[in-house]
Amino acid sequence: MKLKYLWPYARTGLLIGMAIQLAMLWIDPADHRIATEMTVWLIASVIYGVSSMLFNVERLSLLAATVLHFLLAYVVTVLCCFYLGYGATLTQAALDCLPLFVILYALIYVGTSISIRIQMKRINQKLQK
Repeated sequence: MKLKYLWPYARTGLLIGMAIQLAMLWIDPADHRIATEMTVWLIASVIYGVSSMLFNVERLSLLAATVLHFLLAYVVTVLCCFYLGYGATLTQAALDCLPLFVILYALIYVGTSISIRIQMKRINQKLQK
């Protein structure tokens, strides 16, 4: 069985399991700090995922979509880090996150560009046959 057929079921299981785990953490006052961390990062993850729709906007170039996604994800991450106390100041949280984000988004952009070029080559080869 192919992974693409299993993924919807696995995703549903993950979501249900995470929701149950999060509910259990919120029930116990001793676990509220962990529950807060998980809740904040789950909300951030939803924002990251939904903002990935930028890559489907045909009027945006790959570079523009990557930069917009970078900015949105970076702001969300910095705010989450600051809220959770990962930096003494908002500026410190922003500076701590910046190198990782620059590296990750450079890799995302280069990887996506290479993937698009490979797909274009394959399509052109099929059209020439």
